[in-house]
Amino acid sequence: MHLQTGDQERAVPGAHGVGHELARADAAGAASPGPATTPPETTPGPVTVHPETAPGPAIPVPATTRPETAPGPVTVHHPETVPDSVLAAFLASPRGLLSVAVAAVSVLLSVAGLVLTVRLPAGAPMEAPAMPDLGAGLTFPLAGVFLLAHRGHAITGWLMCLGGLSCAIRVSFQAMALSAMAAGDLAAAGYLRAIWVVGWAGGGLLLAVLLPLYSPDGRLPSARWRPFAALAVTTSVLGAALMVARPTSPAGLPVPRPIPSPFAVEALAPYYVMAHKAAQNFLLFFVVVAMASQILRFRRADAAGRRQVAWPLSAFAGYVVLLITGPALWLLAVIWTGLIPVAIV
Repeated sequence: MHLQTGDQERAVPGAHGVGHELARADAAGAASPGPATTPPETTPGPVTVHPETAPGPAIPVPATTRPETAPGPVTVHHPETVPDSVLAAFLASPRGLLSVAVAAVSVLLSVAGLVLTVRLPAGAPMEAPAMPDLGAGLTFPLAGVFLLAHRGHAITGWLMCLGGLSCAIRVSFQAMALSAMAAGDLAAAGYLRAIWVVGWAGGGLLLAVLLPLYSPDGRLPSARWRPFAALAVTTSVLGAALMVARPTSPAGLPVPRPIPSPFAVEALAPYYVMAHKAAQNFLLFFVVVAMASQILRFRRADAAGRRQVAWPLSAFAGYVVLLITGPALWLLAVIWTGLIPVAIV
């Protein structure tokens, strides 16, 4: 809007009328030196008015987006701190303390068994300088603690912990029994052998049969595998009981001087060797079928599931081959068995 001179502006009364008239005249002259012109049309848009500027016509300013005000200090939680907090909470729980204690005892028993085995006198009835149970006792419980702390697969983790402990018991108590036998203390050797047999049966059942059945998700492949798992447990318990009740002089036993059992059942003498071989063959059968369950999982799984099953399947397959081969490849069997939990984890 432009200012215009006219009678209404000149007729303003008051003592300062002349001064006001002159001021209006000057303003009119400065603002309208010539004929009135119409300003060019501008594109409507947002208008930014800065209060600091002097009063006057508003100047269109292109709209700008102001950056958001920076918030206050933010605490960033790095991803690597999460496992530490989870592990701390796990170690403070009864379950964590128990699993760590099992792993520690297992490692100590395995090392003690290895030392005692090395110190055995020449001619001790050992099939090999070391056995796969040594590798299992050293590594499986540690992997079990890791699984319990980070993934929560309770069944798989506890199978690894307790199975590794059973193998460590077998290694250490076998060495102690043979040491007592070499020293002539056959009574102590007999009791130590009974514990050794329980460890052997427990390690074979938990790690070679049940662990493949429940890996990698802590569940059986289907409900139809429950009778097989129950049959494997029953056969292992009966086999261990048979070995503990071994008669003093069973017919056909290849060991020339067996350690006498304080729980011997002499009535089993004619049948012991045959029953013992049958129990071992059944255990081998259960191991092979348990590995076959991994093949079934692999065939049913999608691409991601197959990648998860491939490593445990390969590890268990190699173990079965070494188990069938016998003590000839004992060193490879020890190393391979110790690496199986790495494949599972």
